[in-house]
Amino acid sequence: MARTIHVHVSIEWLLRAERFGGFANSFRDSAGRPIPLNRVRKLLTDLLDSGVKVLPIGEPCDGFDDVTGCPGHERPEDMPPRKQIELMAALLKRKNEGELL
Repeated sequence: MARTIHVHVSIEWLLRAERFGGFANSFRDSAGRPIPLNRVRKLLTDLLDSGVKVLPIGEPCDGFDDVTGCPGHERPEDMPPRKQIELMAALLKRKNEGELL
């Protein structure tokens, strides 16, 4: 069996990132509007203070932990990690469009 591990991002890394402003458009409220950068920093700081260390990229998987992230999931050898491939393609597209660092 192969293993799939879903991607997550460190809140500390987000807060330290030199070009943090590039992530501001990635955070949206329930109506889909971008959250202002100062509000994003406050939300991330509050999460970190409450013990949350990582955020999932996309929907959290079964077993996702706020401190360690994805625990990993068994999958058959012949089944490609489709979600990971789709995620990487989306991230590369966003990077090429200048949305990511």
